[in-house]
Amino acid sequence: MKLNKNLLLLVVAILVVNLVAACAQPAAAPTQAPAAQPAAGGKTIKVYASWPMQGSMIPEGTAMLNAAKMALDEVNSTAASYKIELVFLDDASPTTGSWDGQVEAGNAQKAIADDQALVYFGTYNSGAAKISMPLTNKAGMAQITPANSYPGLTKDGYAQGEPGIYRPTGKVNYFRTFGADDLQGSSAAAWAKCLGFKKVYILDDRQLYGKGVGRRLREDGEADRPGGRGPRWRREREHRLSRPPDQG
Repeated sequence: MKLNKNLLLLVVAILVVNLVAACAQPAAAPTQAPAAQPAAGGKTIKVYASWPMQGSMIPEGTAMLNAAKMALDEVNSTAASYKIELVFLDDASPTTGSWDGQVEAGNAQKAIADDQALVYFGTYNSGAAKISMPLTNKAGMAQITPANSYPGLTKDGYAQGEPGIYRPTGKVNYFRTFGADDLQGSSAAAWAKCLGFKKVYILDDRQLYGKGVGRRLREDGEADRPGGRGPRWRREREHRLSRPPDQG
């Protein structure tokens, strides 16, 4: 389904308004998204959601799914004269329990192939978004992330060709609901300054999220700024945890 801006904004508002608050609550056991009954005349819009729902991601993934369900329940799964149906797809591999590129690509293709689909709501991992973003862009489908924070998905100055490589049509179809790593890292540095800290210990788990936030915090902390904006910190030590790189 091609983008209709007014209808898209309405659906997005319904989905994300309670996401952050709901994700902070204890998670229940994972459940499948209920199928909505079509409105009179068969007017149904489907929102496809994709993130891991296996292994260590079950609590967080379940909380995110419950948040999306709750947002739809509050408006009786209706927007204007359309019935909204949430279709959830797990992008984790049954073997590893983590997101998988082939699975994520398949999820995006399922959404694209559905004539009733308007929005692709995902992903959780920035690495997975690199897979699905070009696909939804070519299809003209809106993609909205509740969690991707890697700046290069939408900003220049990171990996070569970014973010253009995720926008093969040249049009923007991907949107965040929060600040990227660079904003989070800068905010952490400013907060540490306000608390009076002069030294920091950075833990970097080698994933996109950890590397991005840690790098920006270090850069802002160590830089000499005109007017005394930020102390010159000396990096005491940077410890990298033994986890596979670029998985988040």
